[in-house]
Parts: sequence; structure tokens; C-alpha cells
Amino acid sequence: MLAAIDTGSNAIRMAISEFEPNKSMVFKEVLRVPVRLGKDVFSAGFVRPQTSTEVLRAFKRFRRLMDKHHVLHYKAVATSALREARNGSDLVERIRRASNIDLEIIDGLEEARLVQLAIAKYYRTRQLDATIIDIGGGSTEVILVSKGALVGRESLRLGTVRMLKDFNPDRQFEQMHNQVKRDVGRFHSRIRRHWLNGQQNIPAHLVVTGGNARSLGRLAKQFMQTPSSQKMTMTQLESLMTLLHSMSNRARREELGLRPDRADVILPASMFIHEFATVFNYQNILLPKVGIKNGVLVDLLETHKKK
Repeated sequence: MLAAIDTGSNAIRMAISEFEPNKSMVFKEVLRVPVRLGKDVFSAGFVRPQTSTEVLRAFKRFRRLMDKHHVLHYKAVATSALREARNGSDLVERIRRASNIDLEIIDGLEEARLVQLAIAKYYRTRQLDATIIDIGGGSTEVILVSKGALVGRESLRLGTVRMLKDFNPDRQFEQMHNQVKRDVGRFHSRIRRHWLNGQQNIPAHLVVTGGNARSLGRLAKQFMQTPSSQKMTMTQLESLMTLLHSMSNRARREELGLRPDRADVILPASMFIHEFATVFNYQNILLPKVGIKNGVLVDLLETHKKK
């Protein structure tokens, strides 16, 4: 039995999975705890005591579940919020003492590698040809893979929770959208020079991961009648953006059934996806139901297969 923990900026996720040779993952537990580390870190620079208490409570719960399922191997990672927190290392040590779980703060390139592992496993191909965008609360990871070969990986300090520090999506929609356009446009110009050497060829598919991407897929199926929650067109995304923008935060919660910690970040996330699709000239968007925790599980499995 294996376990993965992803300590993100908007929530902490855990998955416990059983593996059998030549078979798919069988999930025994999948848990999401809505602890928003990014709200503290991106405004104050550290994790406040109340939030730290919530984190410790979550990890104690994870330990009980790991013991219940007799987990043999696990990996716990933390991303941009704890990377930037002044007291990140102290919190990691407190987690270890409270739960006997070793939490590793990883850099953005390692985040991108784990996402790439998850996508390749999900589509069951070694010839993946895709631009992969993983949208998080504090950072966005971009991976270009051409026919199975890595073209480049980069982690951008562009995240949905981070955006809330500077903008109110309901009152400053245009200002936020213009900022996203500038940030994505600068990145696109840079990778054209350094990754693609000015060539026009880009990978065949746009793949977007993260909790907001999955929620947008679900909303597209519900309101745009898409055949699957894991695929949408740019036209459908633009219709969704119009719908989300027309509603208040409260209406997005009550009428669309979004959690409070999803209702406020889903609009900036939709902007990110729209701008990346625009600059790379994609008309279709794939939204697989995987994320960093899935990549951690794949990484664990591969590591222990070798041993």
C-alpha cells in the first residue's frame, strides 16, 4: 500500500492506493483538507498559528489513515506556499514530531516532473505530445513534451490564491484579466525563444490539471452539455467564463455547488487556461482527473519496482 500527500497553497490532499502488477491504481482513500496556506504566506510571508494548527490536525489524520491501511511507503510533498514561508522549515519539523510524517518541500521543477509523470501514466503513452499546464494556488507549472521527449519545464509564480492578494475577481475582473494576459504573454515570448527556437511547431494537445481545471470540466458538462467532463473547447470555456463572471461569489457557491475555497479562485483559473490556450493557439483543452498526488504515487511505484 502506498500513500501520497500534496501540501498545496489552497488545500492539502492525500491518496492511499493499492498496486497490483500490471494493473491500475486502486484508491482506498482520497482526502482533501481545505487549509489555505497561500492566504497567509502570499500576504504575510509566513504561516499563522491558527493555520499551522489546522495543518497539524490534518497530518495527524493522515497518519491515522495510513496506519489503518497499513501503508508501507509514502511520500509527502509541499509546494509554493511552504517554499516561500519564512517558517516553512519550522512547520515541517512540527509536522514530523506530531505525526511522524516527513514532509519534503520541493521546487517548481520537481512539481512539473511529478505532473508529467501523472499525465504520461494517465494517457498510457510514452509518446506524449502535449503542452501541460498545472494550475495551483501559488504557482503554475508548464511542461512541453514532444513525441515523448521533454522540450522544457518551468514553474511560474502565477497562482490563483496569489492573485487574490492583489485583485478581487468580482470587482476587478478586467484588471486581473489584463495582468494574466501580460504574465502569460511574457512567458510565451520567452519559451518561443529558448524552448522552441522561434519555430511555430507546438505539441498537439493542451492538457490542464489542478482542482480548478477539474471543476471547470464538471461545470462544462453540466451547463454546456459537453460529452465528457475531461474535455472542452475554447468556445465552451469562454461561455463558462462569462457565466462565472456574471455571478457573485455567493451565487457560484449556492447555484453552481462550488466549495467556498473553489468559488473565489475558479475565475482567475479560467483566465489562466484561456490565455495559455490563446497564446499557444489551441482550440481544444483536455482536463484529466489527475494531479501532483497521482505523480507522487507513480514515482513511488517506479522507485520501489527498481528496488
